[in-house]
Amino acid sequence: MELPKRLPPIKEVLRELYLKSGNQCAFPGCFQTILNDKGILVGEICHIEAAMPGGERFNKKQTNEDRRAAANLILLCHEHHKETDDVVKFPVSRLQEMKKAHEKKYSDVADKLYNSIVDRTSLQGFQYCQSLNNMNSVIGWKHNEEELIPMIQQINDKVDILRKLSPDTRSIFKIMLERAVNSQVHIALIEESTGINPYKLKEHIVILNNYGLVSFPYKDEWTHTYCTDISSEDGYWNIWLEIKEFSQKTSISLEEIIQNMNFSLLD
Repeated sequence: MELPKRLPPIKEVLRELYLKSGNQCAFPGCFQTILNDKGILVGEICHIEAAMPGGERFNKKQTNEDRRAAANLILLCHEHHKETDDVVKFPVSRLQEMKKAHEKKYSDVADKLYNSIVDRTSLQGFQYCQSLNNMNSVIGWKHNEEELIPMIQQINDKVDILRKLSPDTRSIFKIMLERAVNSQVHIALIEESTGINPYKLKEHIVILNNYGLVSFPYKDEWTHTYCTDISSEDGYWNIWLEIKEFSQKTSISLEEIIQNMNFSLLD
């Protein structure tokens, strides 16, 4: 077995990384640039599995070439490079999924498909939840395996609904959930925070209402501004608010769960 040696990425690998990065940090919800307007590298080229022993997630079975390959590298801003040094919260599988989801947005093939006259929703990747063990622990449900089965099905039914939405509509829903106070969302706040055209926002809300994700807009009796509510499951279990609580108690963002439709993170 060869001795570990840090090798710099070759030119072709760097080109691939930059092209697929969209010049943005790969951490979900981060828009920090990798190259500034002068072409200077302000982000960081990070190893998923460390280049040298003692580094985070080092894999002694890798070769030195494996370690500097594009598949083992991810572009992050300095802050998120440091954050992902936490190997408990960010194991290899999670960083690989983060890289895959981010690069999918900017790959040449995906761009060509999205610019074609096709059903864009059919091109979206997704992952169902299988056990809900992580969420069960974080939220403190204390349910047994049998009690979790119907809850898993309910969440996966919601995944199927999200799969029918365009990325833009799903993004609006994610922002609405982030901004919700209890379950109530002030529509003017969404307009202000996103800069979206009010008529376009109305279209998204109509779609979300049709799929049972939000209520139809109504006037708040105190402020007299239009609001909507994140809908609950049969008026009993508000799945989305508990997923929001799970996100707030972990390092897993709503971007990863809802925007990237990776509900396996709840396991």
